[in-house]
Amino acid sequence: MATVESLEARIKAVGDEIRAAKSAGASKEDLAPRVAQLLALKEEYAVAAGRPYGPPPKAKAKAAAPTPSPAPAAAGGGESKPSKKELNKLARKNKRAAAKGADAGGDAP
Repeated sequence: MATVESLEARIKAVGDEIRAAKSAGASKEDLAPRVAQLLALKEEYAVAAGRPYGPPPKAKAKAAAPTPSPAPAAAGGGESKPSKKELNKLARKNKRAAAKGADAGGDAP
């Protein structure tokens, strides 16, 4: 029986072969034996490791990247523009108020 590390390396190698073949435009029939081999390796890994094979964890490079700070306020000390979400919320509020006013105003002489 192969070790977990060697199975991981073989799974990665077969997966890389499949990705390369797909990018080269291989048909499903050409990929079928490789996919079957990959699935068999993953089953063997599950037996050896006691857990199913999952994709390797993604690098935390995005988490390490600094998040952009919000834009500074305008030079005059005024407020910045409202966001699109805030504008939509205000528009819905105004629309409801106008509809309510039109209903109430329709009964008045």
